[in-house]
Amino acid sequence: MEIREDVKGKIIYGDEEIKGRIKELLNANVAGILYLSQIYDSRSYELHRPVIYVTRKDGIKIQKYIDNSNRREKKAKIYQTVYEEQDGDLCNVSLISGKGPNPYDPYVLKPDICAPGEDILCASKYDAQNMYAHYQVMSGTSMANAVVAGMLSYIKTFHKDWGIARIKSAIMTSANPVINFSSAAVLAMGSGCINPLKAMNPSLVYDISPEEYRRYLLSREGELKYLALMEENIEGEKLLGMDLNLPNFSLVLDKASEYIFNRTLTNVGCPKCTYKAEIRLHGRTFRRFGEEVQEGFPGYINISVEPDVLNFSNIEERKCFKVIVRSSRALKDQLVLAHATLIWREQKEDNGITVSSPVVILSTNLWEKRPGNIGVPRKRQVEQEIGATPKKEKQIKLG
Repeated sequence: MEIREDVKGKIIYGDEEIKGRIKELLNANVAGILYLSQIYDSRSYELHRPVIYVTRKDGIKIQKYIDNSNRREKKAKIYQTVYEEQDGDLCNVSLISGKGPNPYDPYVLKPDICAPGEDILCASKYDAQNMYAHYQVMSGTSMANAVVAGMLSYIKTFHKDWGIARIKSAIMTSANPVINFSSAAVLAMGSGCINPLKAMNPSLVYDISPEEYRRYLLSREGELKYLALMEENIEGEKLLGMDLNLPNFSLVLDKASEYIFNRTLTNVGCPKCTYKAEIRLHGRTFRRFGEEVQEGFPGYINISVEPDVLNFSNIEERKCFKVIVRSSRALKDQLVLAHATLIWREQKEDNGITVSSPVVILSTNLWEKRPGNIGVPRKRQVEQEIGATPKKEKQIKLG
């Protein structure tokens, strides 16, 4: 369809039919475009003209206005965009960002963290496309990686004796939590959005030694040949993903059972302090037949912490605890994604520090439907059938 000459200086409204012709319309010198997009897209585009993407809900209102107004009454004005910093609006994940669950080990939650990656002002080398500027506005996961790398380096300058596991723990447990999103958001954001200032003083950290990482790689059959090539020791007891001292908890459930996560926290804050555990359950939000539906956390899943109070007397003191997940129902044939948060809250009258970790529970059926399915996950045999004789718990001391 040929573009009419009288579109010059006018605002054009259209849906998917004009998707591939936006640049052509802009070249025809239209004043702006209102484009009804069926798919949410958090990416930004440099178009040099006013182009607004509207939702289906807003598009219906615009279409009614056009249909019920005569030619002279139809008016539209596109105002200058003003960005206001609001915490609730900052945590939107780009469509190009990598999403979970972890295809290689569902007991290691991925992604770890969410960081700014859209419209980042960064230094740029001279080239033919950027002849006069030393900076560009760029987007992508590479931008987010650079932000986290800079944050990591900054934390290291204040804590020179910290290893990478402690810094990673500080970044993850201090993140701004995922709120007002569907339960699947945790598979896009991990622990949440980075909070650089709070990460400087995490108070408690989940530490992991290089030896524990080596033992974990022993449990990954595909990694053994790389360890051998690097002349690393490939002997010793294996450590599965759910036993790594990670600052998050991820689990695949298929039958009525009990799972135990063993974790160790190291005090890097006040010498004498007390922390109490809190489990915060998150409901599920999804769309059904175009309507938003909210459901509570599954009642057949129970999460508890033992002990739920940790008392520290010295810096670098370590305390072990368990997170116990029980399911009274088999989930193998269902599509279940449950999300909770473990919060260790410092017991102070005011301004007590919180150390937060996501807890994610997926049904086997849902995990197997992920993109790039590569097989059934391996897990530590500590679960027990509901009503059956309990198995002896395997004790693994971490840290």
